[in-house]
Amino acid sequence: MSERRNKCWRYSKNPNDKNDNKWYVLAFVNGKGACSLTRFEVAAGKHLETLYEKGDFQDKFADWLNPVSFPLRFSHTIKLGNARKEGLTKYALSEIKKQVIELATSAQLGILDC
Repeated sequence: MSERRNKCWRYSKNPNDKNDNKWYVLAFVNGKGACSLTRFEVAAGKHLETLYEKGDFQDKFADWLNPVSFPLRFSHTIKLGNARKEGLTKYALSEIKKQVIELATSAQLGILDC
């Protein structure tokens, strides 16, 4: 049995609203029997909402972990509590931008199947 991750950051569209063409930065967290999905606006890093459920995010928010969702990596730890209050930092946003450019370049070169 594989061990599940407790935290995950992703870049994704909204799978529940086909008319919403925006991309979002998502933070998933598993806690003691509960989980959360926090959604941020991409351009300014503004916190939009946090959803809570009982169970693991891999099950409860599986629709957000869809094929049109890409993992994000950061060179530093992002304190989610602070990000919810103040938004994502400029440094975090610059790292996201670099990764999105890499994704777009990979897709254009045919390296990534989108």
